[in-house]
Amino acid sequence: MKKKVIIIEDEPQMRKNLSRILELENYNALTAADGASGLDLIQREHPDLILCDITLPEMDGLAVLKQLRSVHSTSLIPFIFLTAKGEKSDQRLGMTLGADDYLSKPFTPEDLLHAIQSVLQKHDTWNIDTKNKLDYKSNFVTSVTHDLRSPLAVLLLNLDSLEYDKDSLLPSERQELMHEMRCQITLMNRMIEDILTFGRKEAGTLPLQRMPLNLSDLVNRVVKEVKLIDGREHHFESVPGTLAEAVCLDPLLTRQIISNLLLNAVKYSAPNTTIEIHYSSEGEQVVLRVVDHGIGISEPEIEQIFQPFQRGSNINLQRGTGYGLFIVKNYVEWLGGTISVQSVPHKGSTFTVRLPANAPASRLSSSDASPAKSTPRHAAPRGELH
Repeated sequence: MKKKVIIIEDEPQMRKNLSRILELENYNALTAADGASGLDLIQREHPDLILCDITLPEMDGLAVLKQLRSVHSTSLIPFIFLTAKGEKSDQRLGMTLGADDYLSKPFTPEDLLHAIQSVLQKHDTWNIDTKNKLDYKSNFVTSVTHDLRSPLAVLLLNLDSLEYDKDSLLPSERQELMHEMRCQITLMNRMIEDILTFGRKEAGTLPLQRMPLNLSDLVNRVVKEVKLIDGREHHFESVPGTLAEAVCLDPLLTRQIISNLLLNAVKYSAPNTTIEIHYSSEGEQVVLRVVDHGIGISEPEIEQIFQPFQRGSNINLQRGTGYGLFIVKNYVEWLGGTISVQSVPHKGSTFTVRLPANAPASRLSSSDASPAKSTPRHAAPRGELH
């Protein structure tokens, strides 16, 4: 069956050329001249992939992508931006919003077909994995790997800007690009730590290490890291309470718990709001509370929020796969503790973690992830599109 591709491009000749190339390669190409008609066409035809110019009349490509990613039926359709030189900031925003790839004009038919084949291959692989219902540990690795693509894309775009636009960039612009790269690298490092730590735990090779811990120092270090990832979007407040003289916790798992709770708050809180972390001793327990003023969680969904790959119905455009709270609960229970949440939609949430000073260690079994299969590349006609 032919793959269906919708082309949203306002320039008639470019639209015609793209359609002809795809038809020659046995794709079913459908076209729209603006964002609004493109959205209508997508809703009617349910394409396998979308090619969309960023610069469109009235509704630009970024607005089209936002609309698609906010609707469940279109949120996973592969999406490739067609961009002109000098649109680096739009490209970065597009990748953050969920675009799968971008092509800078001018590009060759080979570039076009390779990008389409690559994106379709990745989505086909992801769909096969989903249909086969791999267990949650395999899905965890697959999902985190998928999430790594977003910061990688931003890094590549920024490197392109620093290399090819270096003569036109102001010092402040170069500094901002470097700061953004540092943020993305920190985020990727945290994701990789999640993968390695959770993988070792599931394999039974991660021992609990109870030891005296300076909780204030740990909290401040994690907050500093999360602030870097956040990129100055939110305010953070650490609120220490009364702490016992000897607080014995596993430093690695406690750090992962705090980090994931704070990043969850960052993801679902409006810019310029405050995220608080309270910590204290209550009897023989250490209590951690992360308070945000974000979108909140509806009461029927609170019971499901800690399940693997579950996300609230009100998340809109926020990207993610729903594993953060799952691994937090997993670690908390492994440490012999409890986690609870109180939330009011549109007002915010409070996550409360209670950890004992000492608890027996337990381990879970592991399972292997299935490797994805690749599909062959096809030959492409020669030439260049502007």
